[in-house]
This record gives sequence, C-alpha cells and structure tokens, in this order.
Amino acid sequence: MLKFQQKWVFRIQFGIDRIVLFGLLCDGIVVWLFFFRPSSLSPFLQSLFEPND
Repeated sequence: MLKFQQKWVFRIQFGIDRIVLFGLLCDGIVVWLFFFRPSSLSPFLQSLFEPND
C-alpha cells in the first residue's frame, strides 16, 4: 500500500514539474521574442508579433 502511495505521489510531482517546466519554456520564448525579435524569424512569425502598418 505504501509503495503504491509513493508511486502515485511521485507521478503527481513529476506531472507538476513538467507543467512548470513547460510554462517556463513558453515564458522564455515569449520574452526572447519580445526583447530580441531576431531577424532570422520567418515573416509569418514577425507579422504575428509586429503588425504591419
């Protein structure tokens, strides 16, 4: 019973860690795009973040 419980707790923590890491990764990409706006981006992505006048 205890072994099963530990496995369950580990699975929940592992899932939360993955969600947090994914969120941090998304935040990092957004910040990177917002601050650096690399010219190597495709025109499609640039048009998404920089609306044409």
